[in-house]
Amino acid sequence: MGENDLLCADVGGTSCDISVVTAGEPFVNTSFELEHDLVVNALANDISSIGAGGGSIVHIGADGEIQVGPDSARAEPGPACFDRGGTQPTTTDTCLMIGILDPDGFAGGEVAIDRDLAQRAFESLDTSFTLPERVRYAYEMAVNNMAEGLFNVAIKNGVDPRDYSLVAFGAAGPMLLPAVLDAVQCKEAIIPPSPGLFSALGLLSADQVFTVNRSAYLMLDGANAERIDAIFTDMERELREQISDADAQVHRSMDAHLVGQSWETPFVPVPDGTVDADAVAAMVTSFHDTYQARSGNRFEAMPVEGVTFRVRAVLATDKIEYPKLAARGDEPLTPTGTRTLRYLGDISDGGEGAQTAQVYDRESLRFGDVLPGPAIVNEGLSTTHIGAGQTATVGEYGQIVIRRN
Repeated sequence: MGENDLLCADVGGTSCDISVVTAGEPFVNTSFELEHDLVVNALANDISSIGAGGGSIVHIGADGEIQVGPDSARAEPGPACFDRGGTQPTTTDTCLMIGILDPDGFAGGEVAIDRDLAQRAFESLDTSFTLPERVRYAYEMAVNNMAEGLFNVAIKNGVDPRDYSLVAFGAAGPMLLPAVLDAVQCKEAIIPPSPGLFSALGLLSADQVFTVNRSAYLMLDGANAERIDAIFTDMERELREQISDADAQVHRSMDAHLVGQSWETPFVPVPDGTVDADAVAAMVTSFHDTYQARSGNRFEAMPVEGVTFRVRAVLATDKIEYPKLAARGDEPLTPTGTRTLRYLGDISDGGEGAQTAQVYDRESLRFGDVLPGPAIVNEGLSTTHIGAGQTATVGEYGQIVIRRN
Protein backbone atom coordinates (compact mmCIF):
# COMPACT_ATOMS: atom_id res chain seq x y z
CA MET A 1 0.00 0.00 0.00
CA GLY A 2 2.98 2.31 0.47
CA GLU A 3 2.11 2.98 4.12
CA ASN A 4 5.35 2.68 6.11
CA ASP A 5 4.38 4.14 9.50
CA LEU A 6 1.98 1.81 11.27
CA LEU A 7 0.46 1.13 14.66
CA CYS A 8 -0.43 -2.56 14.56
CA ALA A 9 -3.04 -4.16 16.82
CA ASP A 10 -4.02 -7.83 16.91
CA VAL A 11 -7.22 -8.33 18.91
CA GLY A 12 -8.19 -11.89 19.74
CA GLY A 13 -10.14 -13.43 22.59
CA THR A 14 -8.01 -12.41 25.58
CA SER A 15 -5.59 -9.70 24.53
CA CYS A 16 -4.83 -6.77 22.28
CA ASP A 17 -1.22 -7.06 21.08
CA ILE A 18 0.25 -3.76 19.92
CA SER A 19 3.42 -3.00 17.98
CA VAL A 20 4.95 -0.16 15.97
CA VAL A 21 6.40 -0.09 12.46
CA THR A 22 8.35 3.05 11.54
CA ALA A 23 9.74 3.65 8.04
CA GLY A 24 8.80 0.08 7.15
CA GLU A 25 10.74 -1.52 10.02
CA PRO A 26 9.38 -3.04 13.23
CA PHE A 27 10.81 -1.94 16.56
CA VAL A 28 13.12 -4.77 17.68
CA ASN A 29 14.29 -5.13 21.26
CA THR A 30 16.89 -7.26 23.03
CA SER A 31 14.38 -8.72 25.48
CA PHE A 32 10.67 -9.41 25.79
CA GLU A 33 8.23 -10.01 28.61
CA LEU A 34 6.86 -13.54 28.28
CA GLU A 35 4.50 -13.02 31.21
CA HIS A 36 4.22 -10.23 33.75
CA ASP A 37 7.69 -9.70 35.26
CA LEU A 38 9.17 -12.70 33.39
CA VAL A 39 11.73 -11.11 31.06
CA VAL A 40 13.52 -13.22 28.45
CA ASN A 41 16.78 -11.92 26.98
CA ALA A 42 16.28 -12.69 23.30
CA LEU A 43 15.83 -10.62 20.17
CA ALA A 44 12.15 -10.02 19.45
CA ASN A 45 9.81 -7.53 17.87
CA ASP A 46 8.65 -5.23 20.66
CA ILE A 47 5.00 -6.15 21.31
CA SER A 48 2.92 -4.83 24.20
CA SER A 49 -0.10 -6.83 25.34
CA ILE A 50 -3.11 -5.55 27.26
CA GLY A 51 -6.00 -7.59 28.64
CA ALA A 52 -8.60 -6.48 26.12
CA GLY A 53 -10.25 -8.86 23.65
CA GLY A 54 -13.50 -10.43 22.63
CA GLY A 55 -13.59 -12.56 25.76
CA SER A 56 -12.84 -9.75 28.24
CA ILE A 57 -15.33 -9.95 31.11
CA VAL A 58 -17.64 -7.03 31.93
CA HIS A 59 -17.91 -6.55 35.69
CA ILE A 60 -18.71 -3.97 38.35
CA GLY A 61 -15.82 -2.22 40.08
CA ALA A 62 -15.47 -1.40 43.75
CA ASP A 63 -17.08 2.02 43.27
CA GLY A 64 -19.97 0.67 41.20
CA GLU A 65 -18.49 1.55 37.81
CA ILE A 66 -18.57 -0.64 34.71
CA GLN A 67 -15.18 -2.27 34.04
CA VAL A 68 -14.03 -4.53 31.20
CA GLY A 69 -11.15 -6.99 31.61
CA PRO A 70 -8.40 -7.85 32.12
CA ASP A 71 -9.97 -11.19 33.15
CA SER A 72 -11.22 -13.20 30.20
CA ALA A 73 -13.84 -15.89 29.72
CA ARG A 74 -11.29 -17.62 27.43
CA ALA A 75 -12.39 -20.40 25.07
CA GLU A 76 -13.93 -22.30 27.97
CA PRO A 77 -16.52 -21.42 29.11
CA GLY A 78 -16.39 -18.49 26.71
CA PRO A 79 -18.82 -15.58 26.34
CA ALA A 80 -22.32 -16.07 27.74
CA CYS A 81 -23.84 -16.00 24.26
CA PHE A 82 -21.87 -19.12 23.25
CA ASP A 83 -23.99 -21.25 25.63
CA ARG A 84 -20.99 -23.20 26.88
CA GLY A 85 -21.49 -22.49 30.56
CA GLY A 86 -20.36 -18.85 30.67
CA THR A 87 -22.66 -16.60 32.68
CA GLN A 88 -20.67 -13.34 32.79
CA PRO A 89 -21.04 -10.79 29.99
CA THR A 90 -18.03 -10.20 27.76
CA THR A 91 -17.08 -7.80 24.97
CA THR A 92 -18.44 -10.34 22.47
CA ASP A 93 -21.79 -10.29 24.31
CA THR A 94 -21.64 -6.49 24.21
CA CYS A 95 -21.22 -6.43 20.42
CA LEU A 96 -24.02 -8.97 20.03
CA MET A 97 -26.35 -6.85 22.18
CA ILE A 98 -25.51 -3.78 20.09
CA GLY A 99 -26.11 -5.65 16.84
CA ILE A 100 -22.59 -5.50 15.43
CA LEU A 101 -22.53 -9.31 15.48
CA ASP A 102 -25.19 -11.24 13.62
CA PRO A 103 -26.61 -14.12 15.72
CA ASP A 104 -27.52 -15.99 12.52
CA GLY A 105 -24.27 -15.42 10.63
CA PHE A 106 -21.52 -15.55 13.25
CA ALA A 107 -18.38 -17.38 11.98
CA GLY A 108 -20.08 -17.88 8.64
CA GLY A 109 -23.11 -19.37 10.37
CA GLU A 110 -21.09 -22.26 11.83
CA VAL A 111 -21.25 -21.05 15.44
CA ALA A 112 -24.60 -20.33 17.09
CA ILE A 113 -24.72 -17.35 19.46
CA ASP A 114 -27.74 -16.42 21.56
CA ARG A 115 -28.66 -12.78 22.22
CA ASP A 116 -31.05 -13.77 25.03
CA LEU A 117 -28.16 -15.37 26.94
CA ALA A 118 -26.07 -12.22 26.46
CA GLN A 119 -28.93 -10.05 27.75
CA ARG A 120 -29.42 -12.34 30.74
CA ALA A 121 -25.72 -11.99 31.58
CA PHE A 122 -25.93 -8.19 31.49
CA GLU A 123 -29.08 -8.21 33.60
CA SER A 124 -27.26 -10.27 36.22
CA LEU A 125 -24.75 -7.46 36.93
CA ASP A 126 -25.17 -5.98 40.40
CA THR A 127 -25.70 -2.36 39.39
CA SER A 128 -28.41 0.28 39.19
CA PHE A 129 -27.52 1.12 35.58
CA THR A 130 -30.25 0.46 33.03
CA LEU A 131 -29.68 -2.23 30.41
CA PRO A 132 -28.87 0.32 27.67
CA GLU A 133 -26.38 2.00 30.00
CA ARG A 134 -24.73 -1.31 30.91
CA VAL A 135 -24.19 -2.25 27.28
CA ARG A 136 -23.17 1.25 26.16
CA TYR A 137 -20.66 1.74 28.99
CA ALA A 138 -19.24 -1.76 28.52
CA TYR A 139 -18.64 -0.97 24.84
CA GLU A 140 -17.07 2.40 25.61
CA MET A 141 -14.77 0.91 28.26
CA ALA A 142 -13.62 -1.88 25.92
CA VAL A 143 -12.81 0.67 23.21
CA ASN A 144 -11.17 3.03 25.72
CA ASN A 145 -8.92 0.27 27.05
CA MET A 146 -7.61 -0.38 23.54
CA ALA A 147 -7.25 3.33 22.79
CA GLU A 148 -5.24 3.82 25.97
CA GLY A 149 -3.00 0.86 25.13
CA LEU A 150 -2.35 2.17 21.62
CA PHE A 151 -1.63 5.68 22.85
CA ASN A 152 0.75 4.43 25.54
CA VAL A 153 2.71 2.34 23.02
CA ALA A 154 2.91 5.28 20.62
CA ILE A 155 4.23 7.58 23.36
CA LYS A 156 6.68 4.93 24.61
CA ASN A 157 8.13 4.69 21.12
CA GLY A 158 8.21 8.45 20.66
CA VAL A 159 5.82 8.56 17.71
CA ASP A 160 2.84 10.80 17.00
CA PRO A 161 -0.17 8.57 16.24
CA ARG A 162 -1.57 11.28 13.96
CA ASP A 163 1.22 10.41 11.50
CA TYR A 164 0.49 6.66 11.63
CA SER A 165 -2.09 4.30 10.16
CA LEU A 166 -3.73 1.79 12.48
CA VAL A 167 -3.66 -1.78 11.14
CA ALA A 168 -6.56 -3.65 12.77
CA PHE A 169 -6.42 -7.43 12.63
CA GLY A 170 -7.14 -10.53 14.63
CA ALA A 171 -10.70 -11.83 14.53
CA ALA A 172 -11.97 -9.08 16.87
CA GLY A 173 -9.78 -6.20 15.67
CA PRO A 174 -12.01 -4.99 12.80
CA MET A 175 -15.05 -5.15 15.09
CA LEU A 176 -13.59 -2.85 17.77
CA LEU A 177 -10.57 -0.88 16.61
CA PRO A 178 -12.16 1.52 14.08
CA ALA A 179 -13.99 3.03 17.08
CA VAL A 180 -10.68 4.18 18.60
CA LEU A 181 -9.91 6.61 15.76
CA ASP A 182 -11.47 9.60 17.53
CA ALA A 183 -9.47 8.95 20.69
CA VAL A 184 -6.11 7.92 19.21
CA GLN A 185 -6.35 10.19 16.13
CA CYS A 186 -4.53 7.86 13.74
CA LYS A 187 -4.80 8.83 10.07
CA GLU A 188 -6.95 5.81 9.28
CA ALA A 189 -7.74 2.25 10.23
CA ILE A 190 -6.72 -0.44 7.73
CA ILE A 191 -8.51 -3.80 7.76
CA PRO A 192 -6.39 -6.26 5.74
CA PRO A 193 -7.89 -9.17 3.82
CA SER A 194 -8.50 -12.21 6.06
CA PRO A 195 -7.78 -10.26 9.26
CA GLY A 196 -8.25 -13.31 11.48
CA LEU A 197 -5.38 -15.04 9.66
CA PHE A 198 -3.16 -12.00 9.24
CA SER A 199 -0.59 -12.91 11.91
CA ALA A 200 -0.28 -16.46 10.58
CA LEU A 201 0.19 -15.21 7.03
CA GLY A 202 2.84 -12.81 8.28
CA LEU A 203 4.69 -15.62 10.03
CA LEU A 204 4.76 -17.61 6.78
CA SER A 205 6.28 -14.55 5.08
CA ALA A 206 8.93 -13.88 7.73
CA ASP A 207 12.55 -13.94 6.56
CA GLN A 208 15.00 -16.35 8.16
CA VAL A 209 17.49 -14.45 10.30
CA PHE A 210 20.72 -15.85 11.76
CA THR A 211 22.57 -13.80 14.36
CA VAL A 212 25.99 -13.95 15.98
CA ASN A 213 26.80 -11.71 18.96
CA ARG A 214 29.99 -10.88 20.86
CA SER A 215 30.07 -9.02 24.14
CA ALA A 216 33.06 -6.75 24.65
CA TYR A 217 33.18 -3.52 26.65
CA LEU A 218 35.27 -1.33 24.36
CA MET A 219 35.50 2.46 24.20
CA LEU A 220 34.63 3.65 20.72
CA ASP A 221 37.85 5.40 19.83
CA GLY A 222 40.61 4.90 17.30
CA ALA A 223 42.76 2.91 19.74
CA ASN A 224 40.24 0.07 19.72
CA ALA A 225 39.57 0.05 15.96
CA GLU A 226 41.73 -3.03 15.33
CA ARG A 227 40.05 -5.06 18.10
CA ILE A 228 36.56 -4.10 16.90
CA ASP A 229 37.51 -5.01 13.31
CA ALA A 230 38.74 -8.43 14.47
CA ILE A 231 35.44 -9.07 16.30
CA PHE A 232 33.32 -8.32 13.23
CA THR A 233 35.63 -10.29 10.90
CA ASP A 234 35.44 -13.34 13.18
CA MET A 235 31.63 -13.16 13.52
CA GLU A 236 31.10 -12.79 9.77
CA ARG A 237 33.35 -15.78 9.09
CA GLU A 238 31.34 -17.85 11.60
CA LEU A 239 28.07 -16.83 9.92
CA ARG A 240 29.35 -17.68 6.44
CA GLU A 241 30.35 -21.13 7.69
CA GLN A 242 26.79 -21.70 8.94
CA ILE A 243 25.02 -20.35 5.84
CA SER A 244 25.99 -21.47 2.36
CA ASP A 245 23.51 -19.16 0.61
CA ALA A 246 25.55 -16.51 -1.15
CA ASP A 247 22.48 -14.28 -1.48
CA ALA A 248 22.19 -13.80 2.28
CA GLN A 249 22.30 -10.13 3.26
CA VAL A 250 24.73 -9.47 6.12
CA HIS A 251 24.16 -6.53 8.45
CA ARG A 252 26.31 -5.18 11.27
CA SER A 253 25.09 -3.44 14.39
CA MET A 254 26.04 -2.88 18.01
CA ASP A 255 24.49 -2.22 21.40
CA ALA A 256 26.25 0.71 23.05
CA HIS A 257 25.78 3.28 25.78
CA LEU A 258 27.10 6.53 27.06
CA VAL A 259 29.82 5.81 29.60
CA GLY A 260 28.15 5.35 32.99
CA GLN A 261 24.76 4.30 31.66
CA SER A 262 23.24 1.00 32.83
CA TRP A 263 21.11 0.35 29.73
CA GLU A 264 22.31 0.05 26.16
CA THR A 265 20.84 1.53 23.01
CA PRO A 266 20.43 -1.54 20.80
CA PHE A 267 20.90 -2.07 17.07
CA VAL A 268 23.05 0.93 16.28
CA PRO A 269 24.09 0.54 12.61
CA VAL A 270 27.78 -0.18 11.95
CA PRO A 271 29.43 0.46 8.56
CA ASP A 272 30.65 -2.44 6.41
CA GLY A 273 34.27 -3.02 5.51
CA THR A 274 37.43 -2.63 7.55
CA VAL A 275 36.90 -0.93 10.91
CA ASP A 276 39.52 1.81 11.14
CA ALA A 277 39.59 5.10 13.05
CA ASP A 278 37.24 6.74 10.53
CA ALA A 279 34.81 3.85 10.80
CA VAL A 280 34.83 4.09 14.60
CA ALA A 281 34.07 7.81 14.34
CA ALA A 282 31.14 6.92 12.07
CA MET A 283 29.96 4.38 14.69
CA VAL A 284 29.97 7.10 17.36
CA THR A 285 27.91 9.40 15.14
CA SER A 286 25.55 6.52 14.36
CA PHE A 287 25.10 5.92 18.10
CA HIS A 288 24.17 9.54 18.78
CA ASP A 289 21.72 9.53 15.85
CA THR A 290 20.05 6.33 17.09
CA TYR A 291 20.02 7.51 20.70
CA GLN A 292 18.38 10.77 19.68
CA ALA A 293 15.77 8.98 17.58
CA ARG A 294 14.84 6.74 20.53
CA SER A 295 15.07 9.16 23.43
CA GLY A 296 14.89 12.66 21.96
CA ASN A 297 18.24 13.65 23.50
CA ARG A 298 21.78 13.92 22.19
CA PHE A 299 24.96 14.05 24.32
CA GLU A 300 27.85 14.30 21.88
CA ALA A 301 30.29 15.51 24.56
CA MET A 302 30.08 12.18 26.40
CA PRO A 303 32.20 9.19 25.33
CA VAL A 304 30.49 6.09 23.96
CA GLU A 305 31.22 2.50 24.92
CA GLY A 306 30.37 -0.54 22.82
CA VAL A 307 28.88 -3.44 24.76
CA THR A 308 27.56 -6.04 22.30
CA PHE A 309 28.58 -6.35 18.66
CA ARG A 310 26.20 -8.11 16.29
CA VAL A 311 26.18 -9.56 12.80
CA ARG A 312 23.00 -10.96 11.28
CA ALA A 313 22.38 -12.71 8.00
CA VAL A 314 18.96 -12.43 6.39
CA LEU A 315 17.66 -15.10 4.01
CA ALA A 316 14.65 -13.82 2.12
CA THR A 317 11.47 -15.94 2.19
CA ASP A 318 8.81 -15.97 -0.50
CA LYS A 319 6.12 -13.52 0.55
CA ILE A 320 2.37 -13.97 0.65
CA GLU A 321 0.96 -12.19 -2.39
CA TYR A 322 -2.45 -10.56 -2.27
CA PRO A 323 -4.24 -10.56 -5.61
CA LYS A 324 -5.47 -7.21 -6.82
CA LEU A 325 -9.20 -6.67 -6.63
CA ALA A 326 -11.13 -5.80 -9.74
CA ALA A 327 -12.86 -2.43 -9.89
CA ARG A 328 -16.64 -2.35 -9.90
CA GLY A 329 -18.27 -2.23 -13.30
CA ASP A 330 -21.71 -0.94 -14.13
CA GLU A 331 -23.36 -2.97 -11.39
CA PRO A 332 -23.85 -0.68 -8.35
CA LEU A 333 -22.73 -1.58 -4.84
CA THR A 334 -25.74 -3.04 -3.08
CA PRO A 335 -25.91 -3.94 0.62
CA THR A 336 -27.21 -7.37 1.54
CA GLY A 337 -29.58 -5.75 4.02
CA THR A 338 -29.77 -3.46 7.01
CA ARG A 339 -29.33 -4.02 10.72
CA THR A 340 -30.41 -2.01 13.74
CA LEU A 341 -27.54 -1.05 16.02
CA ARG A 342 -28.72 -0.28 19.54
CA TYR A 343 -27.20 1.73 22.40
CA LEU A 344 -24.70 3.70 20.28
CA GLY A 345 -26.89 6.79 19.90
CA ASP A 346 -28.80 8.81 22.50
CA ILE A 347 -29.79 6.55 25.40
CA SER A 348 -31.02 9.31 27.70
CA ASP A 349 -34.57 9.00 29.03
CA GLY A 350 -34.44 5.23 28.57
CA GLY A 351 -33.95 5.32 24.82
CA GLU A 352 -32.13 2.56 22.92
CA GLY A 353 -30.02 4.93 20.81
CA ALA A 354 -30.82 3.03 17.62
CA GLN A 355 -28.92 3.45 14.36
CA THR A 356 -29.60 1.80 11.01
CA ALA A 357 -26.49 0.22 9.49
CA GLN A 358 -26.04 -1.05 5.95
CA VAL A 359 -24.72 -4.62 5.85
CA TYR A 360 -22.26 -5.84 3.20
CA ASP A 361 -20.61 -9.14 2.34
CA ARG A 362 -16.86 -8.62 2.05
CA GLU A 363 -16.54 -11.06 -0.82
CA SER A 364 -18.85 -8.85 -2.87
CA LEU A 365 -16.77 -5.68 -2.41
CA ARG A 366 -14.71 -4.27 -5.26
CA PHE A 367 -11.79 -1.88 -5.61
CA GLY A 368 -12.95 1.71 -5.13
CA ASP A 369 -16.21 0.91 -3.32
CA VAL A 370 -17.19 3.54 -0.75
CA LEU A 371 -19.11 2.50 2.35
CA PRO A 372 -20.50 5.32 4.53
CA GLY A 373 -21.04 4.52 8.18
CA PRO A 374 -22.75 3.18 10.08
CA ALA A 375 -22.10 -0.05 8.23
CA ILE A 376 -21.21 -3.67 8.91
CA VAL A 377 -19.00 -5.86 6.70
CA ASN A 378 -19.33 -9.60 7.28
CA GLU A 379 -16.81 -12.29 6.40
CA GLY A 380 -16.20 -15.83 7.59
CA LEU A 381 -13.70 -15.12 10.39
CA SER A 382 -14.36 -11.50 11.27
CA THR A 383 -16.81 -8.59 11.35
CA THR A 384 -15.90 -4.99 10.50
CA HIS A 385 -17.82 -2.15 12.12
CA ILE A 386 -17.71 1.23 10.36
CA GLY A 387 -19.08 3.77 12.81
CA ALA A 388 -21.33 6.76 12.30
CA GLY A 389 -19.16 9.67 11.17
CA GLN A 390 -16.75 7.34 9.37
CA THR A 391 -16.37 6.30 5.73
CA ALA A 392 -14.65 3.19 4.39
CA THR A 393 -12.97 2.81 1.02
CA VAL A 394 -11.94 -0.53 -0.51
CA GLY A 395 -8.34 -0.58 -1.72
CA GLU A 396 -6.80 -2.40 -4.66
CA TYR A 397 -5.76 -5.41 -2.57
CA GLY A 398 -9.14 -5.72 -0.89
CA GLN A 399 -8.11 -3.79 2.22
CA ILE A 400 -10.81 -1.70 3.89
CA VAL A 401 -9.53 1.76 4.79
CA ILE A 402 -11.67 3.61 7.34
CA ARG A 403 -11.32 7.34 7.94
CA ARG A 404 -13.16 9.92 10.01
CA ASN A 405 -15.43 12.17 7.96
